[in-house]
Amino acid sequence: MKQRLFLFSLLFSSFVSGEDFSSPEKTLAGYFSCFSLSDEKCVMQHYHGIKSFYIGEPQEINYKIIKKIVYTDKEATEWNDLGIKPSASIGDVRIDVMQKSSKHEGMYSYNLRSYDGAWLIYAHSAWSID
Repeated sequence: MKQRLFLFSLLFSSFVSGEDFSSPEKTLAGYFSCFSLSDEKCVMQHYHGIKSFYIGEPQEINYKIIKKIVYTDKEATEWNDLGIKPSASIGDVRIDVMQKSSKHEGMYSYNLRSYDGAWLIYAHSAWSID
C-alpha cells in the first residue's frame, strides 16, 4: 500500500508539474531539465528509492543518447552477477548518454524501470569524466 501511495503521489505531482514519465527518454528529458532550475525535488521525482540529491547551482546539461538497451535475461543476469544493487530485471532499460555542462563532459549510464507505467531511474553511473 505504501508503494502505491508513493506512486500515486509521484504521478499526481508529475501531472501537476507537467512532468512526463511515460517513456525512459521522456523521463531523462525531464530529469535534465530539473538541473537548469536547480530543483532537487524535481530531480528526486525522476528516481525510485532515493531520499536526497544534491544539485548545487543551476546548470544547463546538454546530452545526446548514444545507446539504448532493453534488458533481456542476458543483460539482467550480467548486471546481477556483478552484485550491483539494486538488481536488474528483464524489461529494464539502460540509456548511455554523453552529457556536457559548463563544469564537465562525460559518459553516463542510466538504468530505468517502469513502476506501474511511470519510468523512473533506479541506478546511474558515470564513466570517463574529465
